[in-house]
Amino acid sequence: MLKTLRIMPQNYSYLESIENFENIDTTAQRVLITLVVDCSGSMEPHFPELQKKFDDFIAKSKDNEDVSRCADICIVTYGTEVTVPVRPMSIAKVSSVRFTNMGLTNTPKALETAIEESRKWRKTIQENGMQVWKPWVVLMTDGWTTYPDLDSGYSSCYSRTKMNEIIKNSREYESNGKHHIFALGMGTDYDSNELRNITDRCLAITDWNFDDFFGWLFKSVATMSQPTISFSGSGNAVDSDTGEEVTAVDTGEEFQAMLSKFLSVKS
Repeated sequence: MLKTLRIMPQNYSYLESIENFENIDTTAQRVLITLVVDCSGSMEPHFPELQKKFDDFIAKSKDNEDVSRCADICIVTYGTEVTVPVRPMSIAKVSSVRFTNMGLTNTPKALETAIEESRKWRKTIQENGMQVWKPWVVLMTDGWTTYPDLDSGYSSCYSRTKMNEIIKNSREYESNGKHHIFALGMGTDYDSNELRNITDRCLAITDWNFDDFFGWLFKSVATMSQPTISFSGSGNAVDSDTGEEVTAVDTGEEFQAMLSKFLSVKS
């Protein structure tokens, strides 16, 4: 069933009101991808390439009828502070996001923000009677957590104890089947131990070529957006044409390349 609803600005989310979509298909199994993008100073030289590949990914998603029908996206950017330039909304309605230098690397606060956005999205979607895939949170970072002193006055400044608590909670939330977390190490200076503390789903791109990452992400989203997929009574996704269960994560060439890079570069 299609609902014709008014469109809201990009920074407005249907977490407050479901009414920011036009012709939303409420029968579709929706999926949310939350990209958590490290915009610290060390990332600045790589913003042009990241910007181009991100824009290409959005354009390709909009051009795909199934993806544009089913997929939602949220963008969290972070440095010293954390911002959410795109609250969860249909990928078909998103315009470009500009990546700029935001200072230090406050990963725990960014992760906490992303999980809260995905949690609210899932609750809202289910309350409106729609089927959902587990929302994805994809952390993209080139370094390790750096953050301002507790007395610096920054609202997002956390103690090490608080940071560890956030990571622990994210692990528990994931193990309880609430969402999937992926961590993408970029370059060769990221902290593999920190990423492993966050999730077991760790990948890497060492040459700053984002093709593998966005290629893998698009294939995974496209799989979840197939119109032949439905959910069984046990909650598993099933292809109605073949009767086979469907997994959300594409584990093809791009995935294997990023997994291999993480395992080979980082001990």
